Amino acid sequence: MANNESFLWGLIRNIRSKRNKKRMLKNIAIQNQNSKKIVQYQPSPIEYFFSDTEPLGNIVVSGGSDFIRNRAIIGMINSVVNRGISVVILHIGNQTLENGLTQSLGGVVEVFNRRTSNYEPLAGLSNAEICRVIQDSATKSTEIRSGGQYYLEGVTEFIRSKNISPYCDMFITCPHLDLFDMLDEAETKGRINNLLAQRIKTMLMQGQPQRSDVENYFNLLRHQAQGLLATKPNLYKATSLRTVINNGKIGIIDLGSNVNDLLLNLILCDLSSGLKNGKNVVLVLDGISISASEHLDKLIKNSGIGFYTVISSNDVYASLDADDKLFATVVGKSSKSIILQHISGLSCSKWAETIGYYEKKEISDTYTDGKNYQSMFSIIPGQMKTSSVSVNLKRDYIVRPEEINHMASDEVYIVDTIKNELAHSVII
Repeated sequence: MANNESFLWGLIRNIRSKRNKKRMLKNIAIQNQNSKKIVQYQPSPIEYFFSDTEPLGNIVVSGGSDFIRNRAIIGMINSVVNRGISVVILHIGNQTLENGLTQSLGGVVEVFNRRTSNYEPLAGLSNAEICRVIQDSATKSTEIRSGGQYYLEGVTEFIRSKNISPYCDMFITCPHLDLFDMLDEAETKGRINNLLAQRIKTMLMQGQPQRSDVENYFNLLRHQAQGLLATKPNLYKATSLRTVINNGKIGIIDLGSNVNDLLLNLILCDLSSGLKNGKNVVLVLDGISISASEHLDKLIKNSGIGFYTVISSNDVYASLDADDKLFATVVGKSSKSIILQHISGLSCSKWAETIGYYEKKEISDTYTDGKNYQSMFSIIPGQMKTSSVSVNLKRDYIVRPEEINHMASDEVYIVDTIKNELAHSVII
């Protein structure tokens, strides 16, 4: 009889203990969720998270589908275009983004691609500026050695002597071996005077040892920029990013491939010359490998007041060549990071680290077994089991790497440093 009563009493005590523990677990789960400080938004368009009243800042859009990233880019551009801010977008074959921008913003968008053939980075530059842009944009394999500027200036001056504003295709198709004969012919026919002809010849002679450097530069440019650069039939619509920026418009340019390093450098030199006029500019990099250019790396690191960057990629960490230091710099300088689903476990871990940590509460049980023997003080003799519960703190991810990996295709986390907010929503 006593054993039966002991068993019944233990069973009741066990049920009560489990119920209390379940209640405690529920409360701790709520406390942990509150400690994460994630702001849950109702299902919203991704465009909702961009406002024309918020301060300007760098933005990162990483992961997910092209469709959602394109919407985020267009939403951001719509939020700044009415503030008189110019936007330049570099992308790799993203025709959907081109079409979305032109449909959304119409005439303020200047499209540069292999179908429009209207890009001319040298438009409106002086001889000295042309030489500087060409030399500054050269890659390691196309470096123009000291003295090359004399040859470049000689060619540039010869082009001007024909009453033509120098443009890239003129340098690409330049008949270098025939230049001196052409100068003699032009002088003989009275198209240029002797003084100018001799001055051009002197510059060409001074830079003759570096002629091969100049030819090498433009041979590679021909290969990388074929179809993008303006040629003679299209000169009437040729323009530069510098002009786009000065006119407060939006320029979107198709780089074609991340291997086009020389073309990328030339575009960035064009962009940099536009920045010198003090205009506020946003540079959007869609699918562009940051490691493709030292110029690009420098621009990103120097972004800030007056010049802002938006980096969009299916995996920003990978686009930075998994460079932890550069990733920390890019994200650290960003006012908004939009995080979508990622496949790479390493990238998921990096974003989880970026979002941060919190003190997670966990409970642990301690059990003690014993016996109660019959005595004048014991009500129910027999087996006795006691338990105690303790709460411990453990540092844990606010959003775990596997949660980022298993996000739905329409799910998003947004780290907003201006609002000091971590938002979560479903995109509609």
